[in-house]
Amino acid sequence: MTGSNVKRDKVGQLAVEYAASTSTGIDDIVVLATPVVMLIKELLWLFLVCLLFPVAII
Repeated sequence: MTGSNVKRDKVGQLAVEYAASTSTGIDDIVVLATPVVMLIKELLWLFLVCLLFPVAII
């Protein structure tokens, strides 16, 4: 994002950029992003388990 109305915040190790002109706060962004992050985490965990224990799939 470019422009003067861009806010940048850091959430843990994640840098977040969002338009300051909206009424969305950083708390709302974290709430919206949490399910996506959890889904990615679960998919990565499943992939890791399948690599380490391929016999468990059969």
